[in-house]
Amino acid sequence: MVAKIRQLHSQGEPLNLTAAKRRFPDLVESAFAVKPFLGWRKLLIATGIDYKDIEREYLDHVVCKICGKKFSILTGHLMGTHSITPEEYRKEYPGAELMSETLRIARRGVKQKPINLKTTLPHWEELWTPEYLLDRIEDYRERGGPINFYSIQAHDRSTTDAAIRFYGSWDAAIARLGINPDENRKQVPCIRLSDEDVINSLKNRQKKGLPLNDHAIYTSDLRLYNAARRKFGSYPKALKAAGIDPKKVSLRNQYTDEELNKVIKAAHRISKLTGEARLEALRKFKQRYRSIVIVKYKNWKNFAIKVGLNPEKLSLYEQEEDLIIAIKKLPSNMTAGRLFNENRFLYGKIWYRFGPVSTVLKKYHKINHVLRKSGKNKNEGF
Repeated sequence: MVAKIRQLHSQGEPLNLTAAKRRFPDLVESAFAVKPFLGWRKLLIATGIDYKDIEREYLDHVVCKICGKKFSILTGHLMGTHSITPEEYRKEYPGAELMSETLRIARRGVKQKPINLKTTLPHWEELWTPEYLLDRIEDYRERGGPINFYSIQAHDRSTTDAAIRFYGSWDAAIARLGINPDENRKQVPCIRLSDEDVINSLKNRQKKGLPLNDHAIYTSDLRLYNAARRKFGSYPKALKAAGIDPKKVSLRNQYTDEELNKVIKAAHRISKLTGEARLEALRKFKQRYRSIVIVKYKNWKNFAIKVGLNPEKLSLYEQEEDLIIAIKKLPSNMTAGRLFNENRFLYGKIWYRFGPVSTVLKKYHKINHVLRKSGKNKNEGF
């Protein structure tokens, strides 16, 4: 396997897990079949390859498993052509995606929250897969810290969420690595709550007048919160099953008309700007008013439409001009791997608009070198 990985890397083949599963499924399967656990990350380390230096590939289409046609998003096609809802499609084809890989990356939109590198692993893959989850858990184990559910959830909830999504529970996930859950559990396992238990617990809290928003449940009764998500797919769905309207229990700030008008005026002012001035103003605008917009309009697209603006005017890197400006501001020694680690949102947007990021950066570096050599300003062209 080591020799094969080195060969693929030397040939410039993409080795991120999403692409490797698609291109070299037997190799990936073999890596995760090794006992004691090997996985993909440790296999690359064994070859002497740094993860940040690998080529990456993400598809700009997703294939309909019913008819084999390719689309960036399947939702409209499924309902219009096959008269099937996305939920029914996923039940029929477990694990099937509704959006292309590039679109899933580009639409993520929100940068990762700052993390404590002493306790939380930075992400090295852009998209979650069951294999990537196992690699992360193995990395935590190698570092020597506790890997019970509550210890990991306290500082890396995305990983415990992925474990529940892919394997149904944290115990089932770590068992895949040959770990005995009983030896790593922080608390004695309690009796699992049934669907009926979850519904009754939520109704009892409602009768007692206790808060039912997800933050309150998460902090006061984590067992109930996790059972609700495990049994019903999400906490809001559990509330609906209990006959409770999620919107009526959510924590929502109240904003005055004066505050909203201030946001709307600022949005219209920014929409008239161009170039780097628009990008800089838009970044500050979104940082300052994000909570108001999310609470009142759910997302930036709805906000733009409601106030009479083209959603692209309030989107970072949606326009080609924005991306070119952002690329030109990157350091001359920027690599695709480094950009992936430092700014995944921009990485995804570049890939979605122009294709392989490494190719785009090489093209920019070449042009920038020629411009500097000729004495011209590097911002004169791309």
